[in-house]
Amino acid sequence: MNPTADTWKGATGAVWMHKLVYLLLTAVILGKLDAASACSMSNPPNDEELFAKASTVFVGHIIRAEEIEIQIPVPGGADTRTAPGIEGTFRLVEVLKGEPPEDRKVKSFIPMMCVEWLMVGMDYLIFLNEGSNMIVSPGTQTLRPLSEKPSTNDLLCQDRECVLGKLRDLSKKAQ
Repeated sequence: MNPTADTWKGATGAVWMHKLVYLLLTAVILGKLDAASACSMSNPPNDEELFAKASTVFVGHIIRAEEIEIQIPVPGGADTRTAPGIEGTFRLVEVLKGEPPEDRKVKSFIPMMCVEWLMVGMDYLIFLNEGSNMIVSPGTQTLRPLSEKPSTNDLLCQDRECVLGKLRDLSKKAQ
């Protein structure tokens, strides 16, 4: 029995074990990054484009949310199918464009991936198309919770005051 050989075997096994752990950790991190990028669009519409396309833009405070069934179009056909959805009742905070639904209700798909929830107690910036209370493309920033937390360096204009200031300016220009 050679004690040096046994030590070498143990050390070699430990090195391989560390390499395996690093390899698995790298795979997990890359997998997480890939999953996160699945929700990002290569060229997402900006606020100006969303504002121009929508017939109604407003801030609503969600006071009630309930699960419903909605009809959605079947791709490539004129048929529809039933899908789970959420109906949110809102208190109107501010109108930026158009007329919000008189019944103060909006609908959205049940979030699977990449879709914001309609959560009670939150203010949302909501974009709607003409004659519809279905939130436009839920995965594309058309339903956005507005953060109350002010940012000292908001280069991307994501906090409440920056977003609303920009959209208020667009609203004035449109009049």
